[in-house]
Amino acid sequence: MTQKVEFQITADDQSAKAAWDRQQNAINAVIGRIGQMEEKLANAQKKQDSMLSSGIGKLATMAMGFVSVQGAINGVINANQQMIDQADTAAIKYDELFRKINVQAGVRGLESAGMQKSITDTAISNASTIEEAAGTAQQLAGAGFSTADASGGALDAMLKLFAGTGQTGTGNAGQLTQSATQFISAMGLDRTADNLERVAVAVQQSYKAGDLQLEDLTQIAAKSSGLAGKLTPEQTLGAFATIRETMGGEQASTGLKIFGERVTGAREDPMRMDLLKRMQIKADDIDLVGEDINQVLDTMSKGVERLPEKERTAVLQRFFGGEGASAASYLINNRDRIGFYEGRMANREGFASDAAEASSGPAAQRRRLQLMRDNAAAEQFRNEKNTLDAADLVAQQAGLSPAMRMLSRFEANTALFLGAAPETAVGLGYGARYGVRADGSFGSFGGGLDQETKLILKETAAATKRTAEAVEKAEKKPPIRVEKPHVPRTPVSAAAGTGGR
Repeated sequence: MTQKVEFQITADDQSAKAAWDRQQNAINAVIGRIGQMEEKLANAQKKQDSMLSSGIGKLATMAMGFVSVQGAINGVINANQQMIDQADTAAIKYDELFRKINVQAGVRGLESAGMQKSITDTAISNASTIEEAAGTAQQLAGAGFSTADASGGALDAMLKLFAGTGQTGTGNAGQLTQSATQFISAMGLDRTADNLERVAVAVQQSYKAGDLQLEDLTQIAAKSSGLAGKLTPEQTLGAFATIRETMGGEQASTGLKIFGERVTGAREDPMRMDLLKRMQIKADDIDLVGEDINQVLDTMSKGVERLPEKERTAVLQRFFGGEGASAASYLINNRDRIGFYEGRMANREGFASDAAEASSGPAAQRRRLQLMRDNAAAEQFRNEKNTLDAADLVAQQAGLSPAMRMLSRFEANTALFLGAAPETAVGLGYGARYGVRADGSFGSFGGGLDQETKLILKETAAATKRTAEAVEKAEKKPPIRVEKPHVPRTPVSAAAGTGGR
């Protein structure tokens, strides 16, 4: 019966194969001596164990040496792969974000590329994230802003509004953008970058000067449409901010809505017309046609003063109703506050200064740098990956083995890591059909490489070729099998582990 001692390896490079050959000879010598030691039971047992242990030790030493080499190679692979993965992540993120905008805005090709650059530049300028900038641009495009405005001026206004109110990166961009665009429509304004900037300045400066909260903009947008064409956006926000000093946002917006409805529609209600008569006021003097809100409030204030003091509260409650009376009364008595807010809403320089301050400092600079890195990585990856994928497809169609394609890709990625152009990397990795000459020279595309880089790439190419040859050779051969010659069954052989089989 044949006794077997088997060892199986896969050669990974030529040096490993040579070491294995030497080790195989040593093991065969051990096996040969085993058959000659059967008459010396004790000594044979000891020597057998010693020799096998020695052989195993040599195998372990060889393996450790190979692991150290392989570890170094893996270190390069892992570093390279990490860089590629990061670029891939950035590229996928950018692709998803901007394709959504393409669909929303109906743009393609060069127009899409121009829009993407504009959005990215605007985000960098305002220290925003690309997610926030792209999401806002998509929303603006969906709200009816032109492609140029959605990726440029209107986007810039909104990102500055986020920064100037401390909302950058908070996740509130979508709601604020929706409220701002709805407010523009409620005021009867065209959806343009200039109008959005006007509203952004007014909101940010009101927020800074008083009790106006950003979430209040949603309430104002929903309830101010009746004031369109009668009050300017600044007057509307100023009146709201004034009322907001004494009550919550929903109550303030409701109060302002009722105030506008009652003064503009007084002539349609006999009861209110009677109350105006008692105050010696003409309906035409308070209908916000030919007069602004400040003039209307002055007229109402004088009319209330003509009433007996004990009747004033009751008259206002009847005229404006229970919900609107408190807001109207506060507006009348504090009408100078509207002018206070209006004066600050025109401060575009203050708006820009506040946004710039909020977009400075270490945190903002970190966002800028991250965006710039991601953008550069995404752009580079798109070019490199497309080139390498095309090369790999051709290599596959040409019948190149998976192992060779993997090694070719690795060499190409190594070239990219060292700064080679994608076309150069493909040539180095995939062979002569892409421009590498048989003598190892670079061809015309290598003119832009410095000598040091060329040397490194040539050495990498040579090492890769040797490894590839070893792998292909190993693929064609069965695992190495070492068999011990037949030895008659004895106590020694039993002790060696045959067990009498």
